[in-house]
Amino acid sequence: MKHKSSVLAFAVSMIGAHAFMRTQTAEAFASRRMSSAFCQPLDLWTTDAHHLTQNYLPSSFTSSQPGAVTNAHGGGSNHIYMVCPFVSDTHLPHASVTTLNVHGVVGTDTPSGEFVSASACVDFYGWNGTGNGSVCGTTSSVSSPGAYVLTFTSSSTNLNGWTLHSADWPYVFVRLPSQGSTSYAPNGYSTISGYYAESYP
Repeated sequence: MKHKSSVLAFAVSMIGAHAFMRTQTAEAFASRRMSSAFCQPLDLWTTDAHHLTQNYLPSSFTSSQPGAVTNAHGGGSNHIYMVCPFVSDTHLPHASVTTLNVHGVVGTDTPSGEFVSASACVDFYGWNGTGNGSVCGTTSSVSSPGAYVLTFTSSSTNLNGWTLHSADWPYVFVRLPSQGSTSYAPNGYSTISGYYAESYP
């Protein structure tokens, strides 16, 4: 009877250990999906803010993403820089992110030589107002019209801005080009729709 009890105790302990391992494995993976509605223009005191607000009106044009951020400037190289915050917490600290994907569209009317670009950056915690207050990883860019996904990985230098600076304030820095003409051409606008981050053990 004692032998049977020992076998039963061992079996129960193995089941418990297996359940614990499954729980730990499930908790090791984390992800976060954020809308570009969180983004704001780098310079709020220029006309940039006006050109960005056009995209938030669902009735502005028939084929649209009301939650996406669009550069509605027209006529040349009136690109806009966007700051898109990332929520860094104990569930998914920015320094533990292994993959970051930035999604959007390069407009069909994007001028030659213009492009969308993005970087994973931080502003330094405790910055005193002198010297450089931020740092970014390597920039990724795309110029071909259509939907894009810019991918950043911890195995590359393009996530160094996050992985090497765990105590600082993370965000995605985005460059959106203007459309080439000044005419109203919704499909010509370049956008950022959102960004997705995940962490694998």
